[in-house]
Amino acid sequence: MATTKQLKDVYTALGGSEEAIQDPMSVSEILRLISVQLGGAGDCRSVNEALAEIIVNLPSGGDNSVLDSVLDRSIVTLQNNTVTTFGSFAFAKCIRLETVDAASVIKIGQGAFTGCAALSTLVLRSGDVAELGTQAFSGTCIESGTGYIYVPDALVDSYKAAENWSTYADRIKPLSEYTPAQTADF
Repeated sequence: MATTKQLKDVYTALGGSEEAIQDPMSVSEILRLISVQLGGAGDCRSVNEALAEIIVNLPSGGDNSVLDSVLDRSIVTLQNNTVTTFGSFAFAKCIRLETVDAASVIKIGQGAFTGCAALSTLVLRSGDVAELGTQAFSGTCIESGTGYIYVPDALVDSYKAAENWSTYADRIKPLSEYTPAQTADF
């Protein structure tokens, strides 16, 4: 679990005012500030939930490499089994992000991966068709037709017909065709 100091550092690194941070503050209070700073309404369960959960679940020990890669948008691979929502613009402009492998995601917000120029592989493993916000893949390899979205075999046709997913129908493939590269789980 990230320490309150790490979360305060995240908030100020995102341009938040140091005056807004008061001692003592709970983790949830700081996450609400981070969410607002990221453009949300302060509800970390619906806005930028993926980023907030990654930050809060970081180890509190000295290695901040994952935290740093999220903050400076240099993260390359994201593999997560617990996050259910990628909030609006959660990973916008993570220009090095190539692969996202998510076991539980059921909602991808508007512009979630906008500007992630290297994003070529999205793996969704949930047994339900995920809700997709508009322009979620704007500026990605998926949008340009050189990237792919892998979903459970039984849901391929449902994804291809679903609202906002139908735009990417020719890029939606069954999980049985996915060959994972080596990824780091955090």
